[in-house]
Amino acid sequence: MKNRINLTGYLPLGVCMLIAGGLIVPRLPTILGHAQGLRGMVDPLAAQESRAKAADQLAQQHYKSGCQMLITHNAQGKPVFASIPIGQPAINAATRLPFADMTVFCDHTGTTVLVKDGIFHPDTVAFARDRTVIHAAMQRYQGVQYEAPVAVTQEK
Repeated sequence: MKNRINLTGYLPLGVCMLIAGGLIVPRLPTILGHAQGLRGMVDPLAAQESRAKAADQLAQQHYKSGCQMLITHNAQGKPVFASIPIGQPAINAATRLPFADMTVFCDHTGTTVLVKDGIFHPDTVAFARDRTVIHAAMQRYQGVQYEAPVAVTQEK
């Protein structure tokens, strides 16, 4: 087995520390700057994840407490679940009357929102991640179907 050679075998410890300090100390601002840069990237991500978890808990609570799901009719006249038109007027299509403020709506995508100032208010949107909670809410509506959305494409 080869003997490993290191500086302390040749130089006193104090001299080794001086050399190490001479190599590290001038670069310390750069090293600390990189650490701050990493923290600057990680902190917002952690805050965003925390907000997403809080919104998920709120949305799940909305689903469990019986939020209203939007229903429309497809081309064949069958009732289907509709997505919430965030930012649009909250008008009951059957009666043409506005929904009451603070009414909680949810949809098949996991989105929940409150009616506020007569619209499905963007500031109140929350998203549930747990598909079982969403599916359970959909089961409350007998005879309503789920239709997968169809993307509009441009043909050349």
